[in-house]
Amino acid sequence: INPKLPSNMVRASRVFLYEAAAGVKASVKRTLQNFPARMEAAPSQRGRVYLLLAWLHAVTQERLRYAPLGWSKRYEFGEPDLRTAADTIDTWIDATSSSGRGGEVDPVDLPWEAMRSLLSKSVYGGRIDNEIDQRLLEAFVGRLFTEKSFLPTFTLVKADDEAGVPAIKPPKGTSRSELLQWADSLPDAQLPTWLGLPANAEVVLLTNRAKMLTVNTMKLQVRACVCVGV
Repeated sequence: INPKLPSNMVRASRVFLYEAAAGVKASVKRTLQNFPARMEAAPSQRGRVYLLLAWLHAVTQERLRYAPLGWSKRYEFGEPDLRTAADTIDTWIDATSSSGRGGEVDPVDLPWEAMRSLLSKSVYGGRIDNEIDQRLLEAFVGRLFTEKSFLPTFTLVKADDEAGVPAIKPPKGTSRSELLQWADSLPDAQLPTWLGLPANAEVVLLTNRAKMLTVNTMKLQVRACVCVGV
């Protein structure tokens, strides 16, 4: 709610706030549900590229929860970036497929370099003003958007036996229904390693929140004491 709204108006209103569910799984499902017609459009390889975009968007947003560990600051990544990225992908895939009208295309022939450059430097990278964050974004984009993503051995998350992290592979199918079914099968509880963060990142996040809670509580106590003194 905007703080400029008159308090009397807010009191007299019935206000409903719906906050989107957090987590990689929820974010991926939202992305796949937002583009039903586009994902079903030929060529069939489009569905796999959309899945890569859904995963990238989820990672960029979820890392914001761990700032300044995930990103150096809280960037305004959101739905406009996702839609711009989808438009970019559609433009390049249509231009590469036969006559731009939906002919099948070999994954090797997709303009990966163009998509990587636009996503990392213009779409999502256009909001980043930190060199290290920019390198991180380019690393994520470079690892996901490649012809290797169509290979059976490709993984969205690499396995870590020592940390007990299983590998996450994309589904074999590329239709929207198959992708949604795969998204439903993802674990409900995400691990920081999904986001390229150390396994103890959640502990660091909770520790920082506890410190902020302590600081805010002390501020309230100080203000209360001042008011009583007055």
